[in-house]
Amino acid sequence: ASRVRAPPARRLLFLGGGRLTLGTSKAAVAALVTSLFPRFPLAPTDGRYHLQALRHLYVLAAEARCLEAVDVDTGEPAMIPLRLVLRGRERRELLLSTPCQLPPRNSIESLTLASPRYWGRSLLVRRRPDHAAALRQRVLWVKRKTGHLPYKQDAHGLSSIFCRPFGSAAAPRETSLSHFCSEPAIRAFAQHLCRRAAAPAATPAATALTASPDAVELHTFCDRLLYECLTQEKPDLVPAYLLLYHTALRLQRNRCAVGMRSLRLLLAHAEARDDEPLQRPFLRSLCHHVLRAARDEGDPPPAPGASRSGAHWLAIAARRKQQARAQ
Repeated sequence: ASRVRAPPARRLLFLGGGRLTLGTSKAAVAALVTSLFPRFPLAPTDGRYHLQALRHLYVLAAEARCLEAVDVDTGEPAMIPLRLVLRGRERRELLLSTPCQLPPRNSIESLTLASPRYWGRSLLVRRRPDHAAALRQRVLWVKRKTGHLPYKQDAHGLSSIFCRPFGSAAAPRETSLSHFCSEPAIRAFAQHLCRRAAAPAATPAATALTASPDAVELHTFCDRLLYECLTQEKPDLVPAYLLLYHTALRLQRNRCAVGMRSLRLLLAHAEARDDEPLQRPFLRSLCHHVLRAARDEGDPPPAPGASRSGAHWLAIAARRKQQARAQ
């Protein structure tokens, strides 16, 4: 009798390769009871108690409720912690990890990603029909945050960008960046503009160029900029910060009323918004350096209330044009 009971047990244990489970509806329970009728045959032709073809009715009780999370960047399955809230007065919570078998969909209130390594996502299955339709696809698309590794490579979160030296001799920048960021523009920025380990230059002119104070200051700024943009999930702001940096250098050497006015307008815009992506201390520092350079060269300080309107810088530009014409 064991050889008769073993095949149904294996089929139920490995149902659909682990992707299927048994339903709880009345029709599913009836099909399952019919297929597991306790009277087993004594021979392959024995049909006195139960028609043996009914043993295959267990397939009518199978349901596909396996949820998988897929990374949108790599297209590979990801292990993501989930928090499920079930319907009912108690509103019980379940903590699962993909891939996993979900409870019946009609018992799920909401589903939320419970991982700090991935961007948050919530599915309000009961309130939103589109969210319920997305859950029926059994695929949850997720995006990993920059600076974190998947759970398969770093189960305890000890190898993230926050737990290792960025760009040191033990962990070179190119090696660290290959794990945390896959954008070609960011990698090219780190390779050509950020500070790197000393290497023999081709010519003395190249050595003098890379060792100049301006080049060292630029490499230091780009190195800190790269780390900040990666840790704060703002890699798209790298060109904007570089543009502001070069604008400040240009204004220190050849001040322009329009450029200074634009810089102060950008600072006022950042001060007025709570969700400004640019760092306010960085903008204040740029304005401070430009004003200090203007005072060091003998330009008069702005009159009270004139700096906001730009009249002070317009007067300086007009005076310098008159000096250039006289010369």
